[in-house]
Amino acid sequence: MTSHSVRLLRLEGGMRWTARVLAVLLVGMVLLFFVADVVSGLTAAHPAAAVTRPLPDKVWDVFALTWLFSVCLGLALAWRWPLIGGAIASGGILLYYVIDSIAFRRAFFGNLYFDLMFLAGVLFMASALVRRGWSVPRSPVR
Repeated sequence: MTSHSVRLLRLEGGMRWTARVLAVLLVGMVLLFFVADVVSGLTAAHPAAAVTRPLPDKVWDVFALTWLFSVCLGLALAWRWPLIGGAIASGGILLYYVIDSIAFRRAFFGNLYFDLMFLAGVLFMASALVRRGWSVPRSPVR
């Protein structure tokens, strides 16, 4: 192994494990809040309910839960399939930001929690692409 490939191997491992730690923490927080919300029964008294929404509350809540579930599923899948899971998680975050910016006229990447979810997805994808660079068979030079 050359020193260049050793550096790439360390970089890939660092990206993969950083993404994994972020994914565990972020999905754990989502599960914690979801369980607390279900157990307490205070879904109607959620502070975000006071915000004026362009969509009916039930439609917005279904969208938000579906989106959040898909992002968490992507982060969980990324442990086994980093490219696919990272793409699902990052794509879900981007979809949320597009809809949020249209509905509420907010800027992209304004929420640290969602930004970290996006970062974890990007790190999973980058790790997979760096790793895939080693496993692609190369034709012999003639």
